[in-house]
Amino acid sequence: MKPGRIFIVAGISGSGKGTVSDKLIERHKNLVRPISVTSRTPRPGERFAAHYYFVDKTIFEWLIETEQLLEHTTVWMSHYYGSLRLSVEQSLKEGSDVLFEVNTHGIEQITAVFPTTKTVFIQAPSEAEQRIRLELRGTVGAEQDERVQGAKSELEWAEAHKLHIVTNDDLGRTLEEIEAYFEL
Repeated sequence: MKPGRIFIVAGISGSGKGTVSDKLIERHKNLVRPISVTSRTPRPGERFAAHYYFVDKTIFEWLIETEQLLEHTTVWMSHYYGSLRLSVEQSLKEGSDVLFEVNTHGIEQITAVFPTTKTVFIQAPSEAEQRIRLELRGTVGAEQDERVQGAKSELEWAEAHKLHIVTNDDLGRTLEEIEAYFEL
């Protein structure tokens, strides 16, 4: 059996990377997304082992110390996120392609282990559109400002690392561009 491949969809907050990832998974049956581990509390509608493995910080830190995570990071408001190494390796061994949705730290960690990983970096068409998207999901005030400011340095990082950058101004076109780049 041919081993699976690894793809990464990354991007600024409010770029639509979650929607893009969901549509890619929906359209390509051999594409799987590992369930991430996080120390944050569930958002409305999120369920344990369906959306995330929700754990406390002590357990997350144990997963880091025992090297059970392929990638991990601390993001907005000090929440940990990561991917279980064993789960990813099993999916690849079974021939499934694995799709990650991670930040720049995750990109570095995953590509250090899997250098043939293909990555796209998604941006919103404008800062105004980014703010609208963030507000629609309940991110307002100082947290929204922090994410908008962070987006500028993340985009600079993506450009410096020569990632394939996609402007998500039309979902259909965005999906077609990513599918072509990933050779799905």
